[in-house]
This record gives sequence, C-alpha cells and structure tokens, in this order.
Amino acid sequence: MNPKLMRHRVVLRPKVRGQKIRQQAAIAALLMLGVGAAATLRHFDWGALSSRRPKIDVAPPFWSFEVQGVPKELRDIVLAFLNDRPRLSPAQTVQELGRRFPCLETINFNRPWFKETLRFDLSMRRALGQVQINRKPAGFLSDNGVIFSSPAGFYTGVLPVLETGQADSAELKALAGFLSAAARPGALLSPLESMRFISSEDGWEAALADGTRAQWGQLAWTREKLERLREVLIKARSEFDGGVTADLRYFEDGRILLRPLAPPRPAGRR
Repeated sequence: MNPKLMRHRVVLRPKVRGQKIRQQAAIAALLMLGVGAAATLRHFDWGALSSRRPKIDVAPPFWSFEVQGVPKELRDIVLAFLNDRPRLSPAQTVQELGRRFPCLETINFNRPWFKETLRFDLSMRRALGQVQINRKPAGFLSDNGVIFSSPAGFYTGVLPVLETGQADSAELKALAGFLSAAARPGALLSPLESMRFISSEDGWEAALADGTRAQWGQLAWTREKLERLREVLIKARSEFDGGVTADLRYFEDGRILLRPLAPPRPAGRR
C-alpha cells in the first residue's frame, strides 16, 4: 500500500468528546423550545391579554371616583350617581353625567398616576334667568342660550323670570346676550324683573322691579337701547308719578314712545 494514501482514524479524547455531545444536546433542546413556543403562540388568546392591560378607556370594577370643581352638595350627588351605576368607560361616563346633570358646563376626566381612581373635573353653567313655560318652572337659561335643569338649591340668587314661550334657539341665544348686558352695573335704573316673548315680529317685553314696562321688540342694538332708555327714564321721573311703559320697537327709526302707568302729574305740583 502506498504510504501516501494511508488513512488514519482519529479518536477524540474523552474530554473533547463530552464537550461536543453537550453542544449537540443544547442545540437540540433550543430547537425543541422554539417549536413548542411557536405552537403556543398560535393558540394563545391575545385578546385576553390585551383586556388585562390598564387602559384609560376601560374602567375596571375596582376603580373609585373623585369629583372636584363644584360645590360639595353637588359633588356628593354626582359621586352617589357614579357609584350606583355599572362601571363604564370614561367617555361613556362623561356622556352619562351630561345627560343626568345638564347643569354641568364642562366634564373632564383623568387618571392620576399609580392610583386606581378616575378623577372628574367639573364646572357648572352660569344661570342668567329662571325659565317658565306656561307659567311653570322649566329650568334656567345659561349664558350661551341653553335651557337646562338642575338639582334644587344650586341657583338661589334673584334671577329674572323668563317666559320664553315659542322662542327658538336663536332668540334664546340673543336673550342671553341681552341679559348679560342688562345685568351690568348701571345698565338699568331698576333691576330687570322679567322678560316675556311676544312673537317673532313684536319681540320681547321687559318688566323692571320699579314697575316700568318696556316693549323691547327685537333683541338688537342692546347697548344703544339700554343707554337711551336710561336717559328717557331719568327725564320721565320728573314728569310722571309711578312707572311708565316705554316702547322701543321703533328704536331704529330714532323713536322711543313713553306712556305713563299713572295719570300725569298736575301742573305746578312738586
């Protein structure tokens, strides 16, 4: 046999052979783990996992509530309402609060860090007058012309009575602007007691606390009407006893008509 073509069998030493066997076993184990993981992932319920994540739009049943921004009495009523209802998402809860408490102007929420609490920041509408329909209380008029209801006891100041009748939303919004202007200090010689809607053509009729009546007409030129009415009423006090009726329906023509509610003062009387 040619010596150059002879083959020699190499026998690994026991230590080297053991290392190689362990490496092969580790590779096989990793392959088995990979196959098992792939099978598990195919059957895993990812929806169940995602539902367990803490989300702001899903309210777990163990969440508590905090309410701020409104008087304590209303805060207690709101909290009682929240705790008595099934747990909803924050967005749904905001809708529920808006429907149940129309007196709320804004409803905001947040979840403080590291607390299982949903906090609501609320604010109340401003009431400009007490609405009556067919002489029955029907809520309050807000400063943006919205009629809203409220739990008893939260709008206790002296407010003008508003007989809105068939007034539409545009009329109510104009009325809110008029009421805000009329409530400014010095705008009227006497506080406004009531406003009554007559018709879309004749507008509104106002009554002051001193007995003065004003056929106001359309709710336009409010600032100018208030200023001119004040002037003519000051002058009328020197001519008439008691109140007067002022007709401002022709204001755009440059006229305000006055009619005394009592007979004219006799000449020479002081």
